[in-house]
Amino acid sequence: MERELQSFANPGAPTVGCELRWARYDLIMKAFGGGGETIERLEEVRLAVERAFASGLPYCINARIHGVRSPFTEWQIAGKKK
Repeated sequence: MERELQSFANPGAPTVGCELRWARYDLIMKAFGGGGETIERLEEVRLAVERAFASGLPYCINARIHGVRSPFTEWQIAGKKK
């Protein structure tokens, strides 16, 4: 959301603090004694959630997604253009 708002407020200017790198939060959870896994496809969600509940541990399902603009941000920007 922040990237779109910065781009709207300052067209053509670089965004600040918006580019996050891929992180393996599931491995961080495992390091703290929990469980976790990374998924990359929608079809993997159901089984990952089942494994999470079956584990009996705090669990992180790290879902790799493609970034898209937030509908809420689109709504905010549309309101400011009026």
